[in-house]
Amino acid sequence: MNDPATPASAKAEVHSSERRRCPRYRVRHEVILAWTEGEAEHRERTFTITVSQFGCSVYSFRALRPGTRVSIERQGEVRQGKVAYALVDHSTKRSEIGIGFEQDANAMWGDAAEL
Repeated sequence: MNDPATPASAKAEVHSSERRRCPRYRVRHEVILAWTEGEAEHRERTFTITVSQFGCSVYSFRALRPGTRVSIERQGEVRQGKVAYALVDHSTKRSEIGIGFEQDANAMWGDAAEL
């Protein structure tokens, strides 16, 4: 149903949130992002932008391609996942990397994901 009084951005926001399996929370946790390119293994100390039960977004100095297999480590807990998106900010030379996990991550985030 299209309501001409509702801005397109609001419609997109509602549609986007309906697709999510669980809510996201803006929380900054120090994490290690790890991935493999060819034969080389990479590890980058970074921090989260958002966290959820099944994923997170982090800052990185690399723009990883969607589908790249990665792991996130926090306080000894590790979750495997895939890059869902990479948004490059050319002014800061950093990328926001969205990651979907293969397993529940609530235990890794602690109280933040239970809000």
